[in-house]
Amino acid sequence: MGKTRTKRARAARSDPTGRQETGDGADGEGGGDAPRGDSIANIVEQLKSAASEERLSGCVTFSQLVSRRLTLDVLRQHRLVRLVGPLLVDPCVDVRQAAAGALRNLSLTGDKEGCDLMLEQDILTSLLTAFGKFSDGWEPQRKIEKGQVLLDAESDIFVQITNLLWNLCESSEKAVAAVNKSGVVRIMLKCLDLAVYPSEVVVAVGQCLHALSEENEVVAEVAREQAALLRALADAEGDSSDRLLLKLLATGILLNVMGDDSDLKTGQVVSQVSRALTPDARELACKVTSNAEAEDYEIQLTDLSLLLTAQQVALEILTDLCSGDDSSDGWADQEDSEEPDEDAEEDGCDPMEDSQWRDDPDGAALSTELQEAMAGEGLLKKIVAKAACPPANVTDILASSPSGQTICRRFETLRCRVFLCLNNLVSALELSELGGPGELTQLWHQIGQLVFTDGNECSGEVLESAAAAMRAALQKLLDAGQPGPSELSAADLQPMAARLAACKDAPARAGLLRGVALLGCLRVRGQERLGEADTELVQGVGQLLLELAAADPELQVVAEALDALMDLFGEDCTDGAAAHIQLVGRLRTMQPGIKAKISLQRRRLGQHYPLVATVRTNLPRFIKYKSARCAAVSNGH
Repeated sequence: MGKTRTKRARAARSDPTGRQETGDGADGEGGGDAPRGDSIANIVEQLKSAASEERLSGCVTFSQLVSRRLTLDVLRQHRLVRLVGPLLVDPCVDVRQAAAGALRNLSLTGDKEGCDLMLEQDILTSLLTAFGKFSDGWEPQRKIEKGQVLLDAESDIFVQITNLLWNLCESSEKAVAAVNKSGVVRIMLKCLDLAVYPSEVVVAVGQCLHALSEENEVVAEVAREQAALLRALADAEGDSSDRLLLKLLATGILLNVMGDDSDLKTGQVVSQVSRALTPDARELACKVTSNAEAEDYEIQLTDLSLLLTAQQVALEILTDLCSGDDSSDGWADQEDSEEPDEDAEEDGCDPMEDSQWRDDPDGAALSTELQEAMAGEGLLKKIVAKAACPPANVTDILASSPSGQTICRRFETLRCRVFLCLNNLVSALELSELGGPGELTQLWHQIGQLVFTDGNECSGEVLESAAAAMRAALQKLLDAGQPGPSELSAADLQPMAARLAACKDAPARAGLLRGVALLGCLRVRGQERLGEADTELVQGVGQLLLELAAADPELQVVAEALDALMDLFGEDCTDGAAAHIQLVGRLRTMQPGIKAKISLQRRRLGQHYPLVATVRTNLPRFIKYKSARCAAVSNGH
């Protein structure tokens, strides 16, 4: 059946220290009343003032507005970013610092909305000019307060604007193009020298360059000039959290810019990934929160945040190694391609027969070197271990402070990366390399327990990535002709059904239901007649899919449910189960409404159009075929 391609997941924009998500710039829920017109006028007056104290006060108030998501329209209406942007090059260092922090916080507000707002109001001109002030470098002034090394104002400004630029580039190709034309990358590369610059500066630069260098030959050409510096950073000694992160970022940049010409050995990269995944962040969180009143509590949280970010980057590097080159895989964004001809659908021609819309049945094979390195490091078990949530009492303690809330989000992001990495690994490795059918089935159970057990709250992103990993495991078993989780009964579907009903994220629901459907497909593949237990399971899966197809508000999910139903009940051994749940009659009832929905929404379906078009074409055929089969069952034939 038709499938859609999910774009590669990117890392969440973040500062590993968590500083951007505290104070006035917190990524909170927003709320409160919109600011009054006189208060906005006061901010505008302050930002335009000739007195540095007034400009500083205006930046602080602007930052407070940024923390309230409901005020984005106000910021746009009064063009406040155009007033704050030039303050990035203000003569007063305190004003520059306040402006940089406020704008960086805005880039984290409302996902892309804050970044789009800044680009609309020409933030790039001021931002790139601000980088120019650092073209000759600077001498960081380290100071220690209460045992913590603090950044001087200039270093802090550089970190803030680097993270701001990173966020903008992750959000917009326009920002990437502007960076490519500027000399900013050369300025950043100079700041990767740990002998001169503090780790906070080097980490910020590393994260920005790691993102910028991906499939960007302009940046790659400049970065190759500093290959020796990157290699030195990748080989730096020490296993502290910040060193682990820095080494991984340098390795990631080298892999991006050097490609096959990199002298990095696969075994070395995998070993570095393994070392980063060895520390138990969950255990460290328990230890840190057990003494939340300690004087160095915030320092310990910063270290934990760095470790979680390092492990996230490690998983991303491993995922990319397992993905291979997907630049020529024949996939295209549906938004940019012509839609299948509706008349062709009516004529019975399947517009989705083109191979570019089909899953690759063979998957991507891993090199022998990579397979051996992963097996030697025992990576699979290390990866799975990172998907566990901290205990509820630890999460409660963390949630009581802004820095702790950042840690909670880091754990959630890490879980997503774990499941995405597992998805790629399971798809790319041979069944024997995964430990055989028993081990792979156990992996499926482990993931299921992590996301379906009561009390394990999951975001839509976590559910979607977990569902992808579970589907990959089941598909591998299905392709190998293995039975899968044979002890699973119809009653075991209830936790999945409950999670589906509670899930508000449409892509996650679509992924989950496809995984549930595969459970049924495993039971019917190659069978001439279903046993009682298998029949009950198939009926349970069919019932769940029918309910979703009838009631889900999203056409994407409806199409996935119908496509899954046709996959499952396409086997003749399911005729009895289909008749029992009245499959044909219920599909006939749904058909007019589904066709009307598709006609109304076909221009807005984007990347989901191929699947929807396939379902639209195949459903009448399926109903006709299965109707005859079910009628024969009813007549006792």
